[in-house]
Parts: sequence; structure tokens; C-alpha cells
Amino acid sequence: ITETQVTAITPKQVNEVVWFNNNETKKYSLTQPMFIKGDPYYVIVESGRIVPGNILIEIAKDGSIVETLITSIHSDEALYNVYQFSCEPQDWFIAGGYLVHNK
Repeated sequence: ITETQVTAITPKQVNEVVWFNNNETKKYSLTQPMFIKGDPYYVIVESGRIVPGNILIEIAKDGSIVETLITSIHSDEALYNVYQFSCEPQDWFIAGGYLVHNK
């Protein structure tokens, strides 16, 4: 586990969000960069490009890594408030339990 500091929070509105494996409590803008398991390294993919069969990197409360197989993807076209976090010194953080990148 490492620490990073949020240096800025930029709000914006989007017209569509996506969530995975029927978990509506973890919604992401279509452009949120997320880490998925690649071969052999983790790669960063925008959430709107994730497909069933991809494996998201989830971080458990104890800091352990859980590889979560994506079995279903859902989206909703409505107006949503989302936030872009800028972080230092790391360019990644945990959002909704998943490892994400801060563009």
C-alpha cells in the first residue's frame, strides 16, 4: 500500500456512465482510465472500452489485490456528476474499490 495526495478535484457532468457485474453502486464515466489485467502486465483502458472477459484490478480493504472477471456491463444515459481527481506523487488511486488512473 502506498499513499498519494489529492491535489485537485474537478467536477463535470457526463451523459452516460457504466458499471460492471450488476454493481450499480460503482458507476464510472466512459472515459475513466481503469487498470485491467493484461498479458503479462496491467494495462490502462477507458471504462467505456472494457468488455466482458476483461479482468479489473480490485483492491480489498486489507490492501490485497483481487482480480475481478467482468461478466456483464451496463450503462445509463442520463446526466451524472463525475469528478476528476489529480493526485501526487502517484497517478493512480482507488475508486469504488477498483484501481484507476487520474488521466
